[in-house]
Amino acid sequence: VVESSYGYHIFRVDKRFEPELISEEDALPGIKVKILDMKISYRISSHMEYLKNEIEWTFYPMNLSFPYQKDNT
Repeated sequence: VVESSYGYHIFRVDKRFEPELISEEDALPGIKVKILDMKISYRISSHMEYLKNEIEWTFYPMNLSFPYQKDNT
């Protein structure tokens, strides 16, 4: 049983695997994907900061279809 912000979740374990080290050759594709994801996330967040700080824009929360909660981060 695992508790999350959405409530409790029940999982069934059918099979357990022993931990093992994988070779560098087998790990390389996953590492490349993670590095690429990190680079993409960084570029997107940098560009969003640029847009928020450098471009003049107006926000109309009353036009949203959901209640707006300000994120101060």
